[in-house]
Amino acid sequence: MGLDIRGLSISYGDHRVVEDLSFEAPSGTLLSLLGPSGCGKTTVLNGIAGFLPLISGKILFDHREIQDLKTQSRNIGMVFQNYALYPHMTAFENIAFPLRVMGLTKGDIRRKVEEMAEMTQIGSILHRKPGQISGGQQQRVAISRALVKKPDLLLLDEPLSNLDAGLRIEMREEIRRIQRETGTTTLFVTHDQEEALSMSDRIVLLDRGTIQQQGTPQELYRSPANLFTARFFGNPPVNVLEGEGTGDGLRLGPTVLPVPVKFGQATTAVVRCEDLRICAEGGHFQGSVLSSEILGRDSLVKVSWEGGVLRLIVPSDRSPSPGENLALEVNLRELQLFDLETGKSLRADGP
Repeated sequence: MGLDIRGLSISYGDHRVVEDLSFEAPSGTLLSLLGPSGCGKTTVLNGIAGFLPLISGKILFDHREIQDLKTQSRNIGMVFQNYALYPHMTAFENIAFPLRVMGLTKGDIRRKVEEMAEMTQIGSILHRKPGQISGGQQQRVAISRALVKKPDLLLLDEPLSNLDAGLRIEMREEIRRIQRETGTTTLFVTHDQEEALSMSDRIVLLDRGTIQQQGTPQELYRSPANLFTARFFGNPPVNVLEGEGTGDGLRLGPTVLPVPVKFGQATTAVVRCEDLRICAEGGHFQGSVLSSEILGRDSLVKVSWEGGVLRLIVPSDRSPSPGENLALEVNLRELQLFDLETGKSLRADGP
């Protein structure tokens, strides 16, 4: 079931939270609604589910408008941030609840619950109540309950936020596996760029209720349309440098990078940490090591130069020492350039 959102606007009282959003999730895809807290992600989800009224816009399932239907008539499955499991019911009873509401026979309910539990790998805990199982198992129960009625659309609202770091990685792999096996079109709300990049077929990046950019994970990461997108996708944070176009390139303090920028154009350059490397001599920047932080296999190195501080990633076994002088080279093919005033990309081949 394909989802098509056209001109969606939602308000809380006099405050317009979401403004004229349009995007598509083709049938069978996982689309992430990504952005900082308060940008309108959950509001969009609640509007699609029918929990909030629309100011304007259309919601289409395979070209069929559903925005005027009641929530229970939209055939949507939803997993909330806190899972919203019934604490007095077993896992089996929680999963079976929507099937009982639909009026299925006990035999059909048992068969469907057991089939779903096998897919989500929770068959051994169906007799337990939510308070007797782990956070990851609770999440699987919530996903099973949402999927057992075979919804046209699955909505996931920050489902990983209550899990520890290790379990989050495991569960994002599991959610992706389950989504692919069922083929259910899915909207996944998250503020975590790594979750969105690793799980999504497409990403819609929001800020202050408007779409900043939408596309594949690779498109948003490597070809950001604006400075907001470029800065959002960076962990560790990207290097942001301000300069001006010269006849020879982009001047950043004492450095001129040989890239095409109009003469006199005020420009913001974004350099990702992985796109800086230590070179033997020359390079684009010279500076002194301030610190080196071990991240595991790699280290995050901070280098002081005349224009401020640069961050780069190096293998931990080759991490330089504080005070050491370095020459740094930029991977110019991955350098992102933006108009300083508007924040829009200056890439000739950009979006």
